Amino acid sequence: MKQTSPIIDRRSSMPLFDQVVEYIKKQIHERHWVNGYDLPEIETFASDLDIPKQAVRTAYQKLIDLNLVEKNGLRYMVRFIDLPDLFNVKLITLTDAIKLMGLNPKIEVYEKPTILTDRSTLDHMGFMNEEKVLKSKRVYKGNDTPIFYVESHFPLSVFKDFETYDFGNIPFFDLFKDRYQITLTESYRIFTSKMASTEIAHILEVPKGKPLFHTYTTAKDQYGRLVEFGEIWSASSQKLPMILEKEDLITYFR
Repeated sequence: MKQTSPIIDRRSSMPLFDQVVEYIKKQIHERHWVNGYDLPEIETFASDLDIPKQAVRTAYQKLIDLNLVEKNGLRYMVRFIDLPDLFNVKLITLTDAIKLMGLNPKIEVYEKPTILTDRSTLDHMGFMNEEKVLKSKRVYKGNDTPIFYVESHFPLSVFKDFETYDFGNIPFFDLFKDRYQITLTESYRIFTSKMASTEIAHILEVPKGKPLFHTYTTAKDQYGRLVEFGEIWSASSQKLPMILEKEDLITYFR
C-alpha cells in the first residue's frame, strides 16, 4: 500500500529528497525516532512514499552529513543524542550562547512591553493568583542575523516598577543582579519543535512553516521564587552550543 500520510507534497517546489529529510528531522527532534532507531530500508520507504529510490538514498546521505544518521553496512540508524535534562539546569545567557557560536551578540526590542492579565495563561505559566506580569518581546542577533526570538514574562511583585524601566538591549541576567539584587539559581527548559508561524518566520527571516527549535523556560531566584517564564524560538539551521561538564556526562550515562 502506498503511503497516505502527508510526508510528500507533490505540489511543493521543495525537492523530494529534502521533503524526506525534513520529515525525518522532525521525527528525531520530536523524539519519535531516538538514538539507535533503524530507518526504513531504502527500497521499502521509496515504495511506501511512491518516490524514486534515489530520492530516499540522497535524503539519507544528507542526514549522514548533518550527523543525524549513521550507516552501518546496509542499515541506516539514528545517531542523535539529546541531552535535555543536562541543559535544563545549566544557566547560560542567550548572549553568551551567541558568543560561543563565534558571533557578536545584539539585542533588539521587538515590541513595547505589555502587562499580561489573562488568568488562565498566567496559571499555565505557574504564577500566583492576582499576579501582574510584564511581557517582553526581544530578538537576539548574532552578526546582525536573528538567532533567537524571545517572549519573556516577569512578575511585577518581584520586579517592582519594571514596566516603567527602559531596559532596552540590556541582558536580563545583568539587570536582575544590578537593579534588583536577584541571582538566578535554577533554570528548567523543555525543548520541542514547532513550525514557524507567519510572524515568527518574518522575525527570524526563515520560510513560513520551517521547523524551529522551541523552548519553554522557567527560572527561579535565590529565594526559590518563580521570576521568569519564557518561550524561545530559534532556526533549526543554527548550531546551538551546549555546555556540559564531566559530572553531567557521568550522571547522564550512569
